[in-house]
Amino acid sequence: MTLLCLTQLFTPGGLLRDADGDGLPDGFGVRFSVGWTPGAIDVAARLGLESAAFTPGFTAPDEGDDDAVAVYFGPLNPECPDVPIPEGCGIVALTAAGVVVSGDTPADGWAAARWLAETFPLTAPGGPLLTEVAGGRAVRAVILRDGAVVDVELGEPLPAEQVATDKPTLLGAPAAAAFAAEAPGDLPLAGPARLFTVAGLLGSSDSARHDRAGWQVAIDVATITPEEVDGLCELAARTGVEATGLSFPLAVAGSVAAGPRVVLADAAPAAAEWVDGHLAWSEGILTVFGDVTERAEALRLAAASGLVDGLHASLFTRRAALPEEPLPPGDVLFDMLLEQKWEVERFWEAWRSQVLPRLTPDQPVAVDLRISEPLALREELAQQLAAQLQGAGVPEARIRVLSAYKQ
Repeated sequence: MTLLCLTQLFTPGGLLRDADGDGLPDGFGVRFSVGWTPGAIDVAARLGLESAAFTPGFTAPDEGDDDAVAVYFGPLNPECPDVPIPEGCGIVALTAAGVVVSGDTPADGWAAARWLAETFPLTAPGGPLLTEVAGGRAVRAVILRDGAVVDVELGEPLPAEQVATDKPTLLGAPAAAAFAAEAPGDLPLAGPARLFTVAGLLGSSDSARHDRAGWQVAIDVATITPEEVDGLCELAARTGVEATGLSFPLAVAGSVAAGPRVVLADAAPAAAEWVDGHLAWSEGILTVFGDVTERAEALRLAAASGLVDGLHASLFTRRAALPEEPLPPGDVLFDMLLEQKWEVERFWEAWRSQVLPRLTPDQPVAVDLRISEPLALREELAQQLAAQLQGAGVPEARIRVLSAYKQ
């Protein structure tokens, strides 16, 4: 598949897929070629964060998938296409072969990957969106220095329907997650499937959501192998799918002082809460042990653990905690009828009673609405809002109706 613009990366038709046509990404359509670039781990986490389901094996070459978009991480990657990069800079570019994330030096390439994971589609933290800089034209490449875009290569004007709707990332400031235990019945049995709960690699600020999840892995650039980076990318992507927010970076050069972390080791720890194959868990640390091949395979297995149908896992699914046989019906203790209005009805009531009466003519308005509805309905709501604002005499309005899922 040929991408026309970098702003389409984290959309269905870019690196993501929408198998059921509801407007929400529910799988990956990408093949990673990572080389020795640990920054790919953070990009994989962002890929998962933008999707409602996980597709294993996206780091394995798949010559039969003609629709998969190749993403090459450089510069220490023989598969990465050669693109001109200014001295001391990184680059994210569209090429005939696929997407290139690289740099003048390995450190510059790592920084470019971190920008794509943490800051994109903003040009810099707190800066403008790429679409605002592009002005309706295709963004073919960006040059980066010190975590910010310093130059943009623009292509031809894009048709209006192909201009991506940018949204800020869901990250917030990196912070230590507050961990809370889920209800015992919600937890899978001790083992790899428990990794994707607040008793594992996910964090929660209120015991109800898996938000701001952010395990880290200390990377020794002198010893890390492409196979291990591949496995860590799979684990990071699965984490992103199961979380509603992330704290970057996941991959760090040096040591990790606190919080959940992944450790690559030759042997299992002396004491562990559970051991499964070449995985061991103890006090917030996932130790992946064995030789390089064993560690890489163990990471892949961990990423795919607890899947619902063998291919995808939906957010918060905990099928491993359910009994194998359904329980018989119990006695009815009380019966209560609960009536709930449709979220769109509740919005219109609030809009008419609380918002419209406060509007004054000649006052610019910005509307951000998040609802759990399909794309066609969201577009219809945006048109209705635009018409009402125009009727109220509002001269300028910015209207965004986004999916509430993972917002």
